[in-house]
Amino acid sequence: MSPNDLIPWTDHFRRTLERYDEALLRRVAGQLIRPRNQWPIADLIERCAAAVTNAAIIDRRLQALDPACRRLLAFMGHSRQPRWRLGSLLELLAAVGHQEGPRPAFALFEAGLLYPDLPDGQTRLKSFEQWLGQAAATSFTVVTHPLVAARAVGTDLGLPDLSIADCGLRIADSTEQS
Repeated sequence: MSPNDLIPWTDHFRRTLERYDEALLRRVAGQLIRPRNQWPIADLIERCAAAVTNAAIIDRRLQALDPACRRLLAFMGHSRQPRWRLGSLLELLAAVGHQEGPRPAFALFEAGLLYPDLPDGQTRLKSFEQWLGQAAATSFTVVTHPLVAARAVGTDLGLPDLSIADCGLRIADSTEQS
């Protein structure tokens, strides 16, 4: 699937939500789309799938997240790869000073902005902790919708400014003799 073609990614997200246990789906939908009524499961899935393609909803949900969560999605956005190994993302977060382990990923799972890449044939997912316990078969791969990652790209990554002006280096003028 190409990150530029959003329809297959939206379908992948929808199929993943269909494999969530009802209680888990309602918890995720409660944060992503904030339903006011007890909607049927099929409606929740369709509204969640529509939400991850709606820039305004994504922006509001991103603003509600803590910086480590936004950074994780921004790393994915800058890479233009919506599928990553969880360990690699956590290493990137650790490199910019985040030391709380998988907490940002779990917050993103709960928010519906990141989801586990579930293997075919797996039973219904009751919790994200359950997935973490079984994820060795999938190399702990996580996925985000490309539009979610793209909307997170503007997030400050917490990297030091390494511009030439700030490094105190003097660039020699081309007319200057050595």
